Amino acid sequence: MVVTGDVADDGSRAAYTRAGALLSAYAGPRGAEVFCTTGNHDDRTAFREVLGSGHRKPEAAYEGAAGERAAVGTVGGWRLITLDTLVPGKGYGRLDGGRLDWLRELPAEPAPSGTVLVCHHPPVALDVEVQRVLGLRNPGESAETIRGTDVRLILCGDSHLQILGRLEQTTVWVTPGAVRRIDLTARTGTERADTT
Repeated sequence: MVVTGDVADDGSRAAYTRAGALLSAYAGPRGAEVFCTTGNHDDRTAFREVLGSGHRKPEAAYEGAAGERAAVGTVGGWRLITLDTLVPGKGYGRLDGGRLDWLRELPAEPAPSGTVLVCHHPPVALDVEVQRVLGLRNPGESAETIRGTDVRLILCGDSHLQILGRLEQTTVWVTPGAVRRIDLTARTGTERADTT
């Protein structure tokens, strides 16, 4: 089970505790692992205090000076790497040199099934004007980092739209929001969300 960010809309410890309990209650009986990363609505400190790295048993983890995180785990032959793209107080995301350097330094040996990256902010351009300013600010650096690697898939959230794209050799899958979805019938240049 993968959660691509915005785990807690208000960033409170209570919300992370509740989310963790709900995710465990669903995943546990199914024998599923749970992997979470932060989104622009999350609070890094509260996330870390309750959910740690976002992996139950990380094989490796990175934490930067501002608390930004990345972690790696393996499930079913897939290497799964969560990358914190949160820029506190902003809607857009960024991967700084520290996280990208850490990603480059991971063992170069391919995982049996390949590698999946998980981040909140999509590293692909979106055709919805208001969404363009909210994506990952440095997709070019991300592209350089994964070029020629076994990264097969990038899972993202944030956009409240279901989108399929490419970054280098990699498929990018943007999942729609669980609570709010963007209404594509809105007038050009505007955005309307359905919260039902």
